[in-house]
Amino acid sequence: MVKPAKTKLCRYPFTVVPGYGVASGRADDTPYLEGTIALQKPFFSALGLDLSSCFNGTINAAFDCAQVSLNCWDHQFSRVSWFAALPAEDFRFVSCELLRQESLSAKRYPAYIYQVAASSKVGHVQPGNVLELLAPEITGLAYGDVMVLEIKENILAFA
Repeated sequence: MVKPAKTKLCRYPFTVVPGYGVASGRADDTPYLEGTIALQKPFFSALGLDLSSCFNGTINAAFDCAQVSLNCWDHQFSRVSWFAALPAEDFRFVSCELLRQESLSAKRYPAYIYQVAASSKVGHVQPGNVLELLAPEITGLAYGDVMVLEIKENILAFA
């Protein structure tokens, strides 16, 4: 009997940085008062991805590189028309885990990399070294905190 190959996991440290506040609806000038994530969740659920355990906002993860990109993803949804005043967008999601050091132990959070394909994104473009993450609410998380993204090898590319 052949044992399945074990998937290697890689860990990448990142710093939590401010975003635009649009995903959470916290920006003063956003037309999405509930936030984009709350508005998009029902569409993703209908397409087979349940994000109900995730906070209605993103964690903006800055990596120590110029560019981070996805080589592959777990879910891809094309031409999702989630807001009438915008053109449809293409989304990609990758399962991962976030690790946060708390005193003597690390706490783990199930998460997703959330990416709107650049070719369909209307605005609020992230810097090349930033990924947006969806996770349950993490109490006390602040800008400048360092966390670790754990993900299957070869999913991310750094330049």
